[in-house]
Amino acid sequence: MSMSPFNEHLHTIDETIGPNVSERNAYANLRQKFTAWLIKEMRRVDPVFNKLCIGVSQYPGNSERTGHCEPNAFEVICIFEFPFPIHIGLDNDRPGFVHLDMYDVLNKMAFEEYWDDTFILLSNLVDYNTAYLRRQKLNNWVSEVVEKALVSAHTFGYEVNCKQSRDEHGLVICEGHNPSKMLKIDVRPAVKFGKVNWMQRHPKWLYKTDYYYNWYAFPVESYIPHPKHTRNYTFLLSNPMAENELLWSKEHLKMAFRLLCSIRDAYDLYEIEDYMITNAMLWMLKKEYAESVVNWDLEDILIYMLSSLLDFFQNHYMPSFWVHNWNLLEMLDWVDVWSCVEDLGAIYNQLSSYPHQQNLSFGRTATHFCIH
Repeated sequence: MSMSPFNEHLHTIDETIGPNVSERNAYANLRQKFTAWLIKEMRRVDPVFNKLCIGVSQYPGNSERTGHCEPNAFEVICIFEFPFPIHIGLDNDRPGFVHLDMYDVLNKMAFEEYWDDTFILLSNLVDYNTAYLRRQKLNNWVSEVVEKALVSAHTFGYEVNCKQSRDEHGLVICEGHNPSKMLKIDVRPAVKFGKVNWMQRHPKWLYKTDYYYNWYAFPVESYIPHPKHTRNYTFLLSNPMAENELLWSKEHLKMAFRLLCSIRDAYDLYEIEDYMITNAMLWMLKKEYAESVVNWDLEDILIYMLSSLLDFFQNHYMPSFWVHNWNLLEMLDWVDVWSCVEDLGAIYNQLSSYPHQQNLSFGRTATHFCIH
């Protein structure tokens, strides 16, 4: 059965906004070599980094999934794991975010000589009054380790320029023998932790047991500034194993995510965060059964998701897929919510009519997407 013109246009738009796979593959070897070299040097120059870093995430960052990256731009996510359990506190003022309480970790480290250097470092990264890990302090430490590794590198076959931002450490790399081939890498930390008591259980047909033991906390600042006394401790909650296997390994779902983000950007609906779209897509898989959804046409997934997002915003309620009693829209005020409702309603009404228009033009379809 042939595609509708709308479905064909969506595929064309995704090819335009998505990452150029062939161009990215041209940089894959350099990225792999440089990342392995950099992590090795970071381990060498900093014993604490060597103890806490369990490796580099195998999952791509959001910029790669949304297509908001150049062909030669990548993220390297350093995964940290602590030797003793962290108490993960939910940030109920900013659903989607957590706090990392390091009190028990520091107490247990204090009695073991092997962890003396780690105890000293963490004492500087943790707030004395709350025992929460400070987001920016962690980012700053990782940046310091990167810079130390570059300054005192043993074998240096690269030309590297650094640029630090609040949430990541940016590097621009050229191989010594091939200066025309430039690579951009953002180095970011994430803290891994295991099973927690606030998780929301789902049917076994949808989820592997491993999903419940592979949580990441990314040091990302929430754009909601209040309350001020906790804004410095926000870490974005993520389950990359589940998201990758359930969503990003399925080409149609990955494409639908990109298209939704592109619609969001075209209409300046920035109240709709990437993690909210991810959350809504996970609910779609559960409600409509994962195996059937991946066989839907791209247009059906996109229209279904627009309808779902519209319903969530109309009700001012989007339950977290992972956490009991979390409403991811709770931190948005009614003015912003209803502004999204009006725009989403208009977008949904128009796009839901497109599959039935046999003479639909590409230009008309493209007006709803942010295409650079």
